[in-house]
Parts: sequence; structure tokens; C-alpha cells
Amino acid sequence: MWEDASMSVMLYVSDLKKSVEFYRDKLGLEFTGYWDDASHSVTEDWGAVDEPGYARVYAGGFEIGLHPDAEYEPGRTRIKISFEVDDVDAVYDHCQRHGVTATEPADMPWGARMMTVTDPDGHEVDILEHI
Repeated sequence: MWEDASMSVMLYVSDLKKSVEFYRDKLGLEFTGYWDDASHSVTEDWGAVDEPGYARVYAGGFEIGLHPDAEYEPGRTRIKISFEVDDVDAVYDHCQRHGVTATEPADMPWGARMMTVTDPDGHEVDILEHI
């Protein structure tokens, strides 16, 4: 029953455009577009809609939905996202080139090399490589 299951995470964010820029432009995740509530369609152009109701980014088939929250309070809802990658040091270098504040990768006692980045709303994102 669960063999072909997939998982997605919804992050409620204070600034949708800023969050898309972080995940797409700074971390380099695949961006599939903004949801236009008026036309019930997806567009890649922020200017095509007044206020998108949703945006989606992907990493390795894993979906992160970004949803604006007018009543967002930092720290109110904590969600931890972790990505497993083949080369955490390469991701760290990418983050450094794109101005993303990240912890330096470190070997963990449970057999992973891990780093952490923080998005514009304070959500911590772990990026790890099994070693």
C-alpha cells in the first residue's frame, strides 16, 4: 500500500515571493509556478497574478508547497525539512556562492554528513549525505 507513496510538505510563509526566491534562486530547487486563484491555472510569472495563492518547488521528486499566511507569526509552526543528497559539500559550496547562510557540513555520529540552512521565515532545512 505504501510502496509508491510520495510526500509533500506545506510551509506557511510571510512573503511568498521572498520564499520562492530563496528556494528557487538561492538553493536551486525546481520551481513549477505560482497558482493563480482567479484563472485556476499555474503561471511562472509573478506579474501575471495579483497575489498568488500558492507556489511549488521540488527537489528530487519531493514537493514543498509554499502558502502565504497573512497571520504568520515566526516560530508559530515549526516544520523541519531534510534533503538527502549525494554530495553535501557541493551543496554547501552552492549555498556560499548564492549568499545562503549555512552551517558548515559536519560528520554526525549517526552516519551522516550534515549542514543546515534557514529560510526567510526561520524554517530550518537540514541537508545531509549518508557516509
